[in-house]
Amino acid sequence: MCHLAIEKILKAILAYKYPEYMPPKIHNLINLTQKTELVLPEDTKDFFQRIDNVSVATRYPEDSRILSKEFNQETSKMILTDTKRMIKWLKQHLK
Repeated sequence: MCHLAIEKILKAILAYKYPEYMPPKIHNLINLTQKTELVLPEDTKDFFQRIDNVSVATRYPEDSRILSKEFNQETSKMILTDTKRMIKWLKQHLK
């Protein structure tokens, strides 16, 4: 859900900046960010890449057992914290 939340706010920024165009039907956070023309902090690119790599897999229950090994409670908390930080930063670009 963290990936989806960031994806939606990036598409909101695109809709805000370019109201004459529909946001693209893509899910890659790095590509969406490039289309917004925002300059991300370097550590954010790594974070986006990591959750991009697992975003589709997390949507399907049959893959959840495999992913639960990689995404333990500590890792999940870190991802949630980073997501909240990014959403706060991204919201500043909707003003």
